[in-house]
Amino acid sequence: MLKSLLLSLFFVTSAVGANVSNQYQISGNIAGLVEEGEVILTKPNNVVGGKIEITRGKVSGGAFFLSGEVGELTRANVQVLDVEGKSKGSVNIVLEPAQITISYHGRLAGMKAEGGKYNQMLITSWEQSDEYKKTFAEYEEVFNQRAKMADGPEKEALKDKVWKLYYALPKIRSRVIDAIAISDEDPVASLLAIQLGALGTSEQAIVRLNELETILGARTGLVNRREAIKGSLLRRQNAASTKVGQQSKVFSAKNIAGESFELSDVLKRNEYVLVEFWASWCGPCRNEIPHMKKAYQQFSDKGFEIFSFSLDDDRELWVEASEEEALPWINTSDLKAYASPVVIRYGVNMIPRNFLLDKQGQITATDLRGDKLAEKLKELLGE
Repeated sequence: MLKSLLLSLFFVTSAVGANVSNQYQISGNIAGLVEEGEVILTKPNNVVGGKIEITRGKVSGGAFFLSGEVGELTRANVQVLDVEGKSKGSVNIVLEPAQITISYHGRLAGMKAEGGKYNQMLITSWEQSDEYKKTFAEYEEVFNQRAKMADGPEKEALKDKVWKLYYALPKIRSRVIDAIAISDEDPVASLLAIQLGALGTSEQAIVRLNELETILGARTGLVNRREAIKGSLLRRQNAASTKVGQQSKVFSAKNIAGESFELSDVLKRNEYVLVEFWASWCGPCRNEIPHMKKAYQQFSDKGFEIFSFSLDDDRELWVEASEEEALPWINTSDLKAYASPVVIRYGVNMIPRNFLLDKQGQITATDLRGDKLAEKLKELLGE
């Protein structure tokens, strides 16, 4: 406790003494969440969910401090890792020339950030609104009440109420930031609101970003968000044409050694091909690999092949994960994550995702998880 207090005082003193003209200073006290670990500060790239690392720092005694030059105002995210490198949560902030404080408020409330003009306007405003606080208090009460109940009809009856309140919270947030996004009062605030998710991944958001570009110019954050939304809309559109019974999209991609593989050629050589989208950072994807290996071992000599495509954007992480998993099948990537033309063509908005194709390239099944892959292949290829 004393160690944590002394570190917090040191960080605050350091922040106050620094030149804050164009600097961000983020001090955190997250005791109760992580005592020792690491924090990573990132900002968005041009893909929905994509990110660029800005800096990272150590958590010691539950406290941390990050600082640096701001550059362009942008949405940012502070992710917390424990000593084993496992994510323990994250919080969105606006990266601006200000002193920002991050604190932990328990399992349900998570972390909160305060400080800075745009943080207060775009985040703290709705978190501190009477409507949000009242709804959250009710959600917390019902959640805790249900958690203490024994399994049975009464506990089950409360489930719908818990979920109803849970989904009501982001709706309150959306009303606030959507209003800021379409307001002409402060174009910078409007841009930041859209970066924080206002207007969603919609055509309306693109139209508003185009309007803001005439006022603010082609800022990196604006261009990136627009490209991210366009990619998301295109993936959503393409997802409608990657259903069972439809023709698959052919593509070529390179493996780790740089060897190029054409899906059309792989289809000709096999009866069925599983196109699998995964990534090194995707836990559920990697949990599926043992099931895929089992099916591959059983059916690869009967005309079954796997053509995997990684959504990694870091070659080192892709190679490391591939070696750890010892993948025996075709393993490719273009290291463009969700911005990859292949990913967009298949309408992949989340992973893991897979498509089982027959020799003609027709989609026979999708999202075969666990033992379902082997069961489907047994049905198609026999024992």
